[in-house]
Amino acid sequence: MTKRVRKRILQWGILLLLLAGLAALLFWWANSGEESYHEKYEGFDLDSDVGDISREGTYTGYLRENEDAGYPECRVEVDLTAPAKMSGAAICTYEGRENVLLAQE
Repeated sequence: MTKRVRKRILQWGILLLLLAGLAALLFWWANSGEESYHEKYEGFDLDSDVGDISREGTYTGYLRENEDAGYPECRVEVDLTAPAKMSGAAICTYEGRENVLLAQE
């Protein structure tokens, strides 16, 4: 083999070793994270207010308030650009909440 071919083989070998090392490093980094935040936040009250930040109106609270709510019987497609143009739809106040889209479908 000529010097040029040996040099090229050496360069490719070094490149492959660097890529394998990078792949191993990325694999280790991706798998070294926290699996579950349950242990991390165990014992903390995640529903409490923190300083001026309120935990009011969260999705967890919504689910808790509406545990006994019914499930829809069919899928209703809503045009988000003009929701009130649906057949039998109106934006109104419902059960004390304002700007509720009430659909008859």
